[in-house]
Order: sequence, then structure tokens, then C-alpha cells
Amino acid sequence: SGTEIKYDPENKAGVANLLTIYSVLSGKTIQQLENDYVGKMYGHLKVDLAEVVVQTLKPVREKYDDLMKNQDHLDALLVKGAERAAERAEATVKKVYEVSGLIKRR
Repeated sequence: SGTEIKYDPENKAGVANLLTIYSVLSGKTIQQLENDYVGKMYGHLKVDLAEVVVQTLKPVREKYDDLMKNQDHLDALLVKGAERAAERAEATVKKVYEVSGLIKRR
């Protein structure tokens, strides 16, 4: 209820959450954001926050798009990772068999 954009986690948890996200992503203090939105509606805050989120994630999206252009490289990374995981798992399984006294099946 109400239209005032104020940080009040108890009575306006949703607005407080949006202000926290906006503050973290933009580097502005919550007080600065409250001052910026005096006399404005929730919709203004939501639209502006959405733009901040889009701009914050833009480098991640660009890197993702760049990586997806080279499937061969990604496949090679997956194979290398799987090989490293198998080596580590083999050593762990060996220790488990030794400690537990189980007989390893061949």
C-alpha cells in the first residue's frame, strides 16, 4: 500500500528488496535512491532497475554469446574437465576401498 518509495523492510519488503538490488548494482546508497524517487511511482523504480540489471548483465551476456560461437572449444573444455574429474574421483574411490576394506571389482 502507498506509493512512497522508502526503504522499510518490515512494511514494504518488496520495495526494500528492489532498493537493495538497485543500490548494490548501481553503487548508489539507498538514501540517494530514495531521494531520486521522491514524488515518483513504483513503476519508475522498476523500469529504471530493470535497465540497471540489463546493463550490469550485458558483459556476461556478451561473453556467453561469444563462447557459444565456438562449440568445438566448449566441447574440448568439457572433455578436459571430465578427464580431470575422473582422475580425482578415481583417487577418492581408491581411498574408500582401502579404508573400508572392500574388494575392488575389475
